[in-house]
Amino acid sequence: MEYLDSENSKYDKELSFQDVTQFINSIEVLLIEFGEKFQENGTFSHERFLHDLFVEHNWSKFFKKSLKNGWYWVSDEIIGYDIDECISELNKGGDNFDRFMTVKINSHIQEIEQNILIGNEIRTPIVSEAFKLLSERRYLACIPLLLSQADGIVKDAINIQLFDKARDRKEFIKNRMIEHPEEVMILAQMDGRLTSCFIESLSGARARNKGPNRHAILHGDISYLDYGNELNALKCVALLSYVSQLKEYFKKIAL
Repeated sequence: MEYLDSENSKYDKELSFQDVTQFINSIEVLLIEFGEKFQENGTFSHERFLHDLFVEHNWSKFFKKSLKNGWYWVSDEIIGYDIDECISELNKGGDNFDRFMTVKINSHIQEIEQNILIGNEIRTPIVSEAFKLLSERRYLACIPLLLSQADGIVKDAINIQLFDKARDRKEFIKNRMIEHPEEVMILAQMDGRLTSCFIESLSGARARNKGPNRHAILHGDISYLDYGNELNALKCVALLSYVSQLKEYFKKIAL
């Protein structure tokens, strides 16, 4: 299994009792799941346990690095990701990962649109128009529609704006992940400690130039007048797909 590069690796430090306690607490949900499986079939595989633990750890690190390149999670049921493949492509560099994700999303674009519309039927006219514009390569018109609907869907899901009132969103996500560690995987990309070109400050986004910045685009910032391209549009599609999954999740658990 391949692992993401880490500039701040501390795996060789001496572990304290507190370190071990924190680690066990962080994987408590995983341990409970394995306990339930053990009760069901009476077997326990430490190889399987370690494999699943490292896979979950790698996904978490993948999310963080992917987000910095402007890519949010698209449903695995649609795309069919492989963690090793994703990490390998991401470690080759942002441009290579952009090409990788472009192929992935374009090859499943119709399924992604239909999946977004499930549970968001009231938004069908706008979402369908945005995907029509995307198919016609009219990216300048497509992107603002996708961004506006992503913001609205997050508001539907957790009654907090995606792009505005960042402090409220960060506080909500932080508390949810503390109180419900089983939600870390679905909430990881909303974690306010992560960098996203969509919602960070204009100066930071401009310096990184990793993808569309919502504020700059919708407010006509002069340095973002060239936002209308396929790559930025597909990153907005990925964002819209992710927040749709977020809404569906919270709908199921009746937040």
